[in-house]
Amino acid sequence: MSTLHERMTKGDPAALAVWHRYQDNFIGPDPMAEGAHEWPAWSDLPSALSPVRPLRGWRCWAVVVTTDGPRLCAPFLTGVYHATPGTPGVTWVPGINRNSTFGCKVRTGRHPQPSCRCGIRVVQSMTVLRAFARNQEPRIGPLVAYAECNVWGRLAPHAPDDDWRYTLRAELAEIAGPLHLAPTHAMHADALAEHYGIEVQT
Repeated sequence: MSTLHERMTKGDPAALAVWHRYQDNFIGPDPMAEGAHEWPAWSDLPSALSPVRPLRGWRCWAVVVTTDGPRLCAPFLTGVYHATPGTPGVTWVPGINRNSTFGCKVRTGRHPQPSCRCGIRVVQSMTVLRAFARNQEPRIGPLVAYAECNVWGRLAPHAPDDDWRYTLRAELAEIAGPLHLAPTHAMHADALAEHYGIEVQT
């Protein structure tokens, strides 16, 4: 672990400022240039949102071929921690998905919390998602699957150490738009559309 990242994980404000400046430069001058959604200020949000008034954001997945067919999976867990698709929080299920606290060190209360790292993450715009994907490609591979998601329940802002800006973490989420699939994964389009009951575009 680099010294900067170690300082970030300890909440060092100077180290976090360096990371946030890097993110801002990588995202570019207009974070909301493409596919932006309006999110209220955190001070204006209730403690939990109803499913009839969710927030909308963008999310990406890895596509993992399991014994049951191709599935959308959390790229960090499958690519970094080598978890199996059966590990809580790895595989996206059809319909409503619930936050997993797998690996969370904050053991009390309702999740996600401002001080923890769990939660279903979405970002505010495609501009941010593309920048994040470019930055993380050595760890999670290319951006192969992404879609808009509605999120509700308990919400928390980006995690306190190294999460990307313009990110929120949610308790509940559901795919709300077409799944965009890279041409390299077009062979999985029909199976993913059938399993998740969604439109898939390649």
